[in-house]
Amino acid sequence: MWLIALIVCYNQRMASQIVAPDNANSDHPPPRTSHRAALASLLLVGVIYIVCLILLPHDGAQFWSPDEGGKFIQLQNLRLDPGLDTSVRYPGLLLDPDYHFAPFPSPESFTHGGKLYLQWPPFLPLLTWLPYKLLGGGGLYLLPFLAGLGTLWLAYLLCRLLLPGAERAWTVIPLLGLTTPLFVYSLVYFEHSLAALLVTLALYAALKGMARTPTQPPPAGEGMARTPTRPPPAGEGYGWGLLAGLALAGAIWLRSELYILALVMLIILGLRVVALGGWRRLGVWLGGLLVGLIPLWAFYILTWGSLLPAHALPYFSSGLKARFISTGGLRTFLGSFLLGVRDDLTALPDLGPHIAPALRYTFLIGLALFLLGALLRSGWQRDSLLLGGFAALLATATAVLLDSNGYSALHGFLLPAPALVIATLLFRSAVFRPPLSDTASPATGPTIYNLQSTIYNLLRSPLALFATITVLYVAAHTLIISVVSGLGPDSRFEWGQRYLLPAYPLVAVLLVAALPRLWLGLQDDGRLRIGGTLLRDLLALALLLSLIVGMGLELRGVAAIGAARQNSAAWTQQVRLSTRGLPNTPIVSDVWWLPQEVAGVYDQRRLYLVNDSEQLAAFVQQMKAAGQNGFWLLTTASQPPVVTGATPTSDIIASVAGVEMIRYRIR
Repeated sequence: MWLIALIVCYNQRMASQIVAPDNANSDHPPPRTSHRAALASLLLVGVIYIVCLILLPHDGAQFWSPDEGGKFIQLQNLRLDPGLDTSVRYPGLLLDPDYHFAPFPSPESFTHGGKLYLQWPPFLPLLTWLPYKLLGGGGLYLLPFLAGLGTLWLAYLLCRLLLPGAERAWTVIPLLGLTTPLFVYSLVYFEHSLAALLVTLALYAALKGMARTPTQPPPAGEGMARTPTRPPPAGEGYGWGLLAGLALAGAIWLRSELYILALVMLIILGLRVVALGGWRRLGVWLGGLLVGLIPLWAFYILTWGSLLPAHALPYFSSGLKARFISTGGLRTFLGSFLLGVRDDLTALPDLGPHIAPALRYTFLIGLALFLLGALLRSGWQRDSLLLGGFAALLATATAVLLDSNGYSALHGFLLPAPALVIATLLFRSAVFRPPLSDTASPATGPTIYNLQSTIYNLLRSPLALFATITVLYVAAHTLIISVVSGLGPDSRFEWGQRYLLPAYPLVAVLLVAALPRLWLGLQDDGRLRIGGTLLRDLLALALLLSLIVGMGLELRGVAAIGAARQNSAAWTQQVRLSTRGLPNTPIVSDVWWLPQEVAGVYDQRRLYLVNDSEQLAAFVQQMKAAGQNGFWLLTTASQPPVVTGATPTSDIIASVAGVEMIRYRIR
């Protein structure tokens, strides 16, 4: 209903609602507009989220991802005696004093100072400790839910800031809240929605406090250095700049990969200061960032002996050469990030839907056609390329949506939210605008002048500045995280690029700003035209379909959460029932993620993890030496594995959702 209303709104009001980027910071304040539509949209999305939270299993410790289980174990073990202690108690220490069989895979756990730590920063558990104590299992999801709604509202405020006078700003709320992975991550025990909230706040405050439009373009031949500007009153914007730096630092506390965004913002804002002035504002922003990061660095050094958190260090050990220059790295870039499947452009059955070979490349071809059309000026050739490319993108996304096989993950940035590709149209218009002066300086020549004009276009208005930061952030993250580190979408449970979730609100804002250009087209002289062509109507239909497909994919993600939580609850219940009366009997798993899936019994049972049959045999001998006469094995093997030194008994052999729980007697 709301998606159809969105299209109708554009059909009736588009011509009067378009505001060019140059007007985004005019000297005249925009007319006051009502927040009524935005509040209604936020209420609708909030109700949908609440219904999903109620319908999803949420009582007790039951999780979609093993990472959630690890964070829950951190929450259970937080202590303030005498200072903050984030180490994890180890109930199985009596049989494993050297932590060789601790129930966490490497590198998800490590020892430091004789204590066991989990690799994740402890700040989400700290923030959710009180809601969990007050509300039980449902309290785990309160903060992610509120952060998701807060992100939607800040994205709306960003639209109002960048598109003053445009009543369409409210449309970013249903676009972002229902058709992107923010939907999924607002319902799970992850810190990603909170990081997205802080990043959106950081961009809003930075643009509010630092972005100033020059009163006139640079004189021909003078480049940017001598661009005259109209300085704002002394001290204006300092508070916003400080808030922007602190918010970005807070996001980095939660997600270390956001150092990349901080670097991108420093470079782009620095270039703007060189071109247009405002060194004090940049200094305030940088000061706020450092004030927020110094306590984080001190915490890591005192706790773990490193400036970076433990989970960030192992993933970059192989270096650039092994990850990017190699063919495998290029496949990771093309397959995992863009298309949304694994390294070799194929999808493993348990990690995502099967994509037929011909369809795999349809997405990439469609993306290439759309981007080529985005670079062209108005005309039927441009519209045809956009329509053809969009159709190919939609064909892939629709096939994935309608896939009959269940799947728990959907990797990639664009595949879960195909409508976001429209945002590229705005960046094209911001960069490749007509020259700012009719003549070029003979001293510099046309080529240098055009380069200067292009750079100036990237920096001169808040909208162009925002687009530049967003695009470079996504590109830099892709190269550094998705390729160089080997992380990318390699997480077992992932819906969209969760490492890039903070980019979804930013790109959604660009989408709302770019939609008028998709609807009306852009003439060579930069003026908007209205054309009632068939291609335009087809593009509108494709947009509507992309929003429907995006919402469908997010709903499949919610269904995947429900199925995974049911399995987690079933395994936890089986462990409790099978070991009732024998709470000290060791429970060993040869599946790396199972101990974290049964995190609800971590403090009540002795859980251990072995990597292979040799480790299991060694642990059997260790248990025998300690006087144990039996143990339970959690495994996904269809038949009881042969264990050296132990024999399966005739006791309970339980099978729950593909996991066998088998009792062994030590010989």
